[in-house]
Amino acid sequence: MKKNRKNEEGAVLLLLIIMMSAIVLIVASLLRFNTQNIKFAAIEAENEQALYLAEGVADSIDFYLLEGLANDEAIEPDEVGQLMGDYTDSSHDDYQYGVTGIVFPTETVIGETDLSGVTIEIVRINDDGTDAGSLQPDENRMRLKITVSGGNSSRSIAVTYQFPTAKPDEGYDDFIISKEMNYSNSL
Repeated sequence: MKKNRKNEEGAVLLLLIIMMSAIVLIVASLLRFNTQNIKFAAIEAENEQALYLAEGVADSIDFYLLEGLANDEAIEPDEVGQLMGDYTDSSHDDYQYGVTGIVFPTETVIGETDLSGVTIEIVRINDDGTDAGSLQPDENRMRLKITVSGGNSSRSIAVTYQFPTAKPDEGYDDFIISKEMNYSNSL
């Protein structure tokens, strides 16, 4: 009889060790899952910041062009090309020209992501998305691809600007006719 009792005690101990190991594995998996979720949330927040910053740059370009062309009765492509060259050659602070509420983040958002060291690339593109080579518009229309990258993210938007052939009676109010936002960065 004693032999059976010892076997039962050993089986209970073995079962207890297996159950404790399973619980430890489950808790470790849940902790790892939560850590990954925090990192992915931080990256997603950074991607959103990059997207909205690209949109802010598009609005900033619009404001810059509106101010530069405010007194022109007719808009010449050469003049728009010159203004675009001036805009892209300007300093980092001038990208915020006319944009309110846009701040280039300098600290880590959550986890291990960071949108500091932002690079903004502005290129004129054709309707099929290929690089057009210069920032001078085709006649009275210009399509730009604005890419903001930094940290772990990079987001692009395509913006189409239309320039009227004659100044409206009420003046120029907006050159942007369309914005293609890129939530998946497949632009």
